Amino acid sequence: MKSDYSVSELCQALAVSRSGYHDWDQRKPGRRAQADAALAPLITQAHRDSRETYGSPRVTHWLHTRGHRCGRVRVARLMRELGLSHRPRRRWRPPGLTDSNHDFPIAPNLLAWRTPTLELNTVWVADITYVATDEGWLYVAGVLGSLHAPLHRLGF
Repeated sequence: MKSDYSVSELCQALAVSRSGYHDWDQRKPGRRAQADAALAPLITQAHRDSRETYGSPRVTHWLHTRGHRCGRVRVARLMRELGLSHRPRRRWRPPGLTDSNHDFPIAPNLLAWRTPTLELNTVWVADITYVATDEGWLYVAGVLGSLHAPLHRLGF
């Protein structure tokens, strides 16, 4: 706009004195703007160190652990101004044990049509799961025997 109009014309149109405009133009940034400018590279570093996964709460914590006092809302505003946003974590899925993408025939459910039995040890059910431990994955298997009714009637 300065290239199309003179400073005098712009000041007159905006009802601002020329001296006031020049005073504003030469003014140094305030303390808050200077502090924001000092925080910007730290916020960028925290964001980069986290592989762009930290949002404003974690970046604020990162700054606090390094002795910089600032609030989460301020960090959020500065991150927005810097164009930084966290990359959402991918949903964690445990390592798959079952491969359902195959061309093999699917075994029929033999218990679905079976009449209830009162005999012991005629129907057994087993399942497996895994739990993360400090030493790796711990696989847990459970076996339940002596069912007296078909599984579909028990909610399986």
